[in-house]
Amino acid sequence: MSRYSETLVAAMIILAFATMSCAQCGDHWLPGEGVSGINGEVYASTVWDPDGAGPQPPLLVVGGRFSTGGQLEASNIAAWDGSAWQVLGSGLGGEYPEVQALAVYKGQLIAAGHFTTAGGVSANHIALWDGATWQTLGSGIGGPPPYVNVNALTVYSNELIAGGYFTTAGGVSANHIARWDGIRWQALGSGIGSFYPYVSALAVYNGRLIAAGNFEYAGGISAKFIAQWNGSGWQTLGSGANSYVTALAVYNGSLVAAGMFTTVGGPSAKHIARWNGSAWQALGSGTDYEVQALSVRDTELIAGGDFTTAGGVNVNHIASWDGLRWQALEAGVGGGHPFSSVRALTDYNGKLSIGGDCAPIVPAGAIDLGRKPVPIHVPPSCNPAVPMPLIISLHGYSIRAEWMEHVLQFKPLADEYGFLYAYPEGTTDSAGAVFWNATDGCCNFYGSSADDSGYLHRVIEAIKAGYNVDPARVFLFGWSNGGFMCHRMACDHADIIAAIASFAGTTYKSSSACSPSGPVHVLHIHGTADPTVGYSGGSIGAGAVETVRRWAAYNGCSLQADTSAPPIDLYPNLSGNETSITRYGTGCRLGGSAELWTVTGGTHDLFPANRTRLVVEFLLAHPKPADCNGNGQPDDQDIAAGTSRDCNGNLVPDECEPGGVEVAKADFNQDCHVDMADFVVFAACFGGPTMPYTFGCTLIPDAEGLIAADFDRDTDVDQDDFGIVQRCFSGTGKPADPDCAE
Repeated sequence: MSRYSETLVAAMIILAFATMSCAQCGDHWLPGEGVSGINGEVYASTVWDPDGAGPQPPLLVVGGRFSTGGQLEASNIAAWDGSAWQVLGSGLGGEYPEVQALAVYKGQLIAAGHFTTAGGVSANHIALWDGATWQTLGSGIGGPPPYVNVNALTVYSNELIAGGYFTTAGGVSANHIARWDGIRWQALGSGIGSFYPYVSALAVYNGRLIAAGNFEYAGGISAKFIAQWNGSGWQTLGSGANSYVTALAVYNGSLVAAGMFTTVGGPSAKHIARWNGSAWQALGSGTDYEVQALSVRDTELIAGGDFTTAGGVNVNHIASWDGLRWQALEAGVGGGHPFSSVRALTDYNGKLSIGGDCAPIVPAGAIDLGRKPVPIHVPPSCNPAVPMPLIISLHGYSIRAEWMEHVLQFKPLADEYGFLYAYPEGTTDSAGAVFWNATDGCCNFYGSSADDSGYLHRVIEAIKAGYNVDPARVFLFGWSNGGFMCHRMACDHADIIAAIASFAGTTYKSSSACSPSGPVHVLHIHGTADPTVGYSGGSIGAGAVETVRRWAAYNGCSLQADTSAPPIDLYPNLSGNETSITRYGTGCRLGGSAELWTVTGGTHDLFPANRTRLVVEFLLAHPKPADCNGNGQPDDQDIAAGTSRDCNGNLVPDECEPGGVEVAKADFNQDCHVDMADFVVFAACFGGPTMPYTFGCTLIPDAEGLIAADFDRDTDVDQDDFGIVQRCFSGTGKPADPDCAE
């Protein structure tokens, strides 16, 4: 054993990536602690003594996204007393809750992140635990509902400082950073800003408050990713960094900053550097990937994150710096198995606690040496013998993949629907923004030579090599720059991609730039009031309507649009069902279609997490048909007679045979679509609970006296049956799933 005793409070991977497997997340501690850990992801940790100098022992408090600590139910926060886990009331909840930051303020524990309840009562993204109950801090933190998050906490000048992505604190305007004096919230000048800015780390150095994250301005002045507050105004720290800063610490009289950057203040500094009060310096040759967490133990600085080398030394996501050189901490974390990231480091009772993500990864060397590992979420239902769909999410320009997952919440849907989910990240341009080199309009603004089309193709192939991926169900979703990249991938790799869903990212400026080798199902979503990528197009690319009509043409579809589907509610904050649906699904080549969801009044902002399901359901309903007869291409001969499925059992859109054996129960006229014609039939039969059914019903009772609209066969056509109609409703643009009533 080394002099460090390491405690892992996040789960570890216990199956290797190299074979077809479903990596499992077990509850583990590294040697020295024989107890169960946390069953999910740990994002923050701190030490809190409930009674100060009293007899109670100090506690290690961890927060993140999890539901148990040891054998106890613990909603996203738990405490370790040195021998057992403790819960803190009923924890922190809401829709897709998680704790991102912890701190101690005036002897009390503060938790912050993305949650709306604490101990069962309303609490907007920040709350106080006094040892017995949860309490609010005024009206908490606010802003655009899908995005609000508090990422960092610290104490400065006897005030609690909160940083993250938000626009109000206690009802007061506060741009992504605010202070709490124990009574009320106040802004720190005009805060920080840029395109989707946020604060991800806070520290106090030389009497100044240091804020770092993803921003270009602080208090109205240019400040690249890091800035200092002197109590009355914002100032720069040299010329700043060239990309995101995710962690801060004070070590040996210097401020240490870490993150995605490769230069800071001018000199090269790979992912970590120190500020001595007047200039930036590198810490040796740095690390090969992002540093996400920092801590100081005795005379050494501890760094954790996504990296595998530090100072040229092989390490496994964690390393120590003694002031002169980098060293490994034994074998690091994760053993010989890939581990997503170290996110939290805390010294507790002389032991280093290590928290992080529990997710298998595609090792960077397996797909493109020098790129960040790609996290993959594996659903609990994974069976290595059963092929699974794969959905890959592509982030927007300057948007971290992890942040987009936080907003859209694909992971819970992967668990529910049983698909593999990956969220890779592009490269960093000279402005410090992560991006995809997608089309001629977006978003290679600085002449990068990055081949992201080839890279993502290799990512897909690497995931296929490690998991049993159904080749007919490989799907992409992307927002903004990621949406442009989806269109690029469908153009370049139609042979392996079944369907894409692009939000606010269009196709090439010129239609001749895209020549797909085969049909692809395409869903494009766009707001009519998008100020960033205009609905009607422009210098950045084709408009939304033109994009979808091009794909209809590529796929051989009739250009006669079908607008009969009822509108949907994609944005609860907009009035009514604001999203209209336009489909091109007639006459298409097998495996192709095009669909446009127009969000009236919609901007460039993402839809909320509770609407991600609509996109997932579209993708999963549009697999690539199999070449069952082996003639080299999917065609009508590959569909089994009287069915709407290929030889792999996948439902093939637009291949339902009217009157065939596989039509949805609610498809009363057996034309393969559950549409308004079927709803009229159902409505005429709605009634009960006793027979005969409502006058005007045209359905004929069977031998048991029941009609087809009584799906649950309980002798009445009621609200339960109406629910089945809603699930089966497809409109005229695509067939209804025969299994929709199951």
